[in-house]
Amino acid sequence: MTYMNNIVLNSIDTILTNIKHNYITGDDERKQIIMKYLNDLNEHIIQVETDRQEKKDRFELLTRETEDYVNRTEFADICFLPDVNQFIREKNGRYECIKEDDIYLNVMSSIPDVLKPWKHKTKIHMMKCLKERNLTNHIPSSDVIQKVVSILTSFIFYTKEETKYFLCSLGDNILKKETDNVHIVPHMREFLTFLKSGLSNYIKSNPLTSYKYKYHTTHNYNNIYLMRTNNELDVNCLDVLDNYILSILVVSTYFSRRYNLSNNYLNNECSTEMLKHVKITHNIGMNELINEFISNYLSVSEDDTQIIRQKEMSYLWKLFCDMKHIPNLLYYNDLFSNIETKLGIQITDGVFKRINSQYLEKVGRVSQFIECNFENDVSGVSLEVSEALQFFNKWNKRNHRISDSYFLNILTHFYDYKVIDKKHIINVRLTNWNKEQDLYEFLQTGKNTYSEYLTFCNQHQKHIVSRQYFEKYLTATA
Repeated sequence: MTYMNNIVLNSIDTILTNIKHNYITGDDERKQIIMKYLNDLNEHIIQVETDRQEKKDRFELLTRETEDYVNRTEFADICFLPDVNQFIREKNGRYECIKEDDIYLNVMSSIPDVLKPWKHKTKIHMMKCLKERNLTNHIPSSDVIQKVVSILTSFIFYTKEETKYFLCSLGDNILKKETDNVHIVPHMREFLTFLKSGLSNYIKSNPLTSYKYKYHTTHNYNNIYLMRTNNELDVNCLDVLDNYILSILVVSTYFSRRYNLSNNYLNNECSTEMLKHVKITHNIGMNELINEFISNYLSVSEDDTQIIRQKEMSYLWKLFCDMKHIPNLLYYNDLFSNIETKLGIQITDGVFKRINSQYLEKVGRVSQFIECNFENDVSGVSLEVSEALQFFNKWNKRNHRISDSYFLNILTHFYDYKVIDKKHIINVRLTNWNKEQDLYEFLQTGKNTYSEYLTFCNQHQKHIVSRQYFEKYLTATA
């Protein structure tokens, strides 16, 4: 402090020496002038310090009051997505976009009296605070979490823990966490495509990084994780899920942050049964899976007439994978080579000799039915899978009743017929049923309602078309 005093005094003395003060006659007068300058300087310093403290106190008050204001109910649930410069708020258990102008209006109309003198600064500071609330760091309410988990479980997954595992992995992708995980999800293409499209409106990162729709040789079996899902997507679920895209974003990133990685949730929170299924390639390995397939699906014979064609063998492998709720994790050529080695047989002209399978009897019956009863028709007519199955169950005298999905799997695996929405076989008719002719004969009776058509078919022992096809035919012939 003495050092600073000396500097100040020396500076004042230098100024007085350099300026000619003719009226200064002695040291006393010089001292008086110095004291006057020092008093003026002291008053100025006091005033500067007072102003500085007032400014500091005002800033602290502004900050404190603004923070309280930001955390008020009407602003507490507002967050920000920097990728798209968009504000989001939670309302009634769902997330929705909110315009910046609407936030401004709300701020200016409800600002406390204590902040009104600084309303412009308050607005700027408040918007800055809101923009620091990244939506991917938001903690959703338990109601939001339960709603998202419930909807995805009802439409996509079988259990809640499978849904939560998916959400963790999705959050890992959104937050760009570095993992080697490969999630094989063959039945989720439509859902994930829809989800990616919806999320692209809010984030720039690719949310599907770890998801693959089929196995590739570049995938390490120790990095593969499976997800068990419903094979068929409910046609109405995407309309429902469209309202919860932001909720899925929030819950998935929250789970990813909560468990750090999806692997941690899987290893620490999931049941032993689920863990075994998800990590089946880690725990069992493909060699054991092939051994299980051979043991349960194939039978070695000494009879040369017992054969399985490669197309049939690949179908049996697909049947085995479906039974275990796993995707195909092996190329067919590798499968065939393993079977040759393990059973000591060779493939000749695409045929495994001296081998059979109990599961091929139904396949043979369905194939025989298709080849005897299907005929191409390029007129635009279509055959519904349910109609074909109805005819098959009547045609098949061995009482081997099968489901729609079983019939469709055989049809699409062994034949090249075009099937739309897993319901309609295009440009195909049955050789012994002309449903257009039956409908024409019905309309000739002068009646035109579906209930009247059902009565007509029962009276004349005719096969029945679906209501959808009935209405389509009436529209086309009107």
